[in-house]
Amino acid sequence: MLDIKKHIIQFYKSLYSIQEPIQVDLSSLNLPVLSDQQSQALEAPVSEDEIKAAVWRCDPSKAPGYDGFNIKFIKCMWDIIGKDIITFVQ
Repeated sequence: MLDIKKHIIQFYKSLYSIQEPIQVDLSSLNLPVLSDQQSQALEAPVSEDEIKAAVWRCDPSKAPGYDGFNIKFIKCMWDIIGKDIITFVQ
């Protein structure tokens, strides 16, 4: 019985232990590099206008997500729920 207990404990200790991260060298791939300006643009806060424009570009007939609300509903109810969506995205 004691052997089984030791094996179970060892199994879970190894399962949930921190392992060394894998080191990958991508320098030989010659991937494009973002400029400082591009990097800053990606990290800039998203404006309310950008969020609303993104919603309006979506097809309103797409299937609903996990919450059951499709884009048509969100567009129709924007005056009521728009601020909440903006807050969530930001």
